[in-house]
This record gives sequence, C-alpha cells and structure tokens, in this order.
Amino acid sequence: MNYLDKTHNEIQLTGIFNPRGPYKKSLIHFAAMGDCTELLQSLLDIGAPVDDLDHNKRTPLSWAAEYGSLGATRILLKKTAKVNSLDDMYC
Repeated sequence: MNYLDKTHNEIQLTGIFNPRGPYKKSLIHFAAMGDCTELLQSLLDIGAPVDDLDHNKRTPLSWAAEYGSLGATRILLKKTAKVNSLDDMYC
C-alpha cells in the first residue's frame, strides 16, 4: 500500500509514468493485476513496455491472467503482448 500511495501522490504532482515498486514490479504490473484498464491504457499510450519484466521475469499479461483481470488481459493482447513468455521458473 505504501508503494501505491507514494505512486498516486507522484502522479498527481508530476504526471503519469511507470515507476518501479516492490519486487521490481512497475506500475503497469499493478494496473494489470488490479484490472485498472484506464491506467493501463494510459501507461501503454505514453510508452510503457507491454512486456515489461519484474524481478521474476513475469509480464503484465502474466499477472493479469493470474488475477483474472479480463479487461487488462484484453488490452494487453490488443497491444500484442507475448503470450508464451517464460518467467524465471520457466512457467
């Protein structure tokens, strides 16, 4: 929660960008997990990488699928996210 609060405050002060938080997840990972479609689309529109990797080499699409974030999954697939990427456990 501290990361999300800090990021929210920074966005209000400086505009939207894609900062890193715990476990090297970026804001795009959290937006995908939470099915925050407007934020996800905004991040992609400003150039956040659709296949951004966290510390376990997991992509936003991987997190969206795990959390059942249907809207985020659709957006990421439309932006040609890799569907067969492997994480550090080869899953």
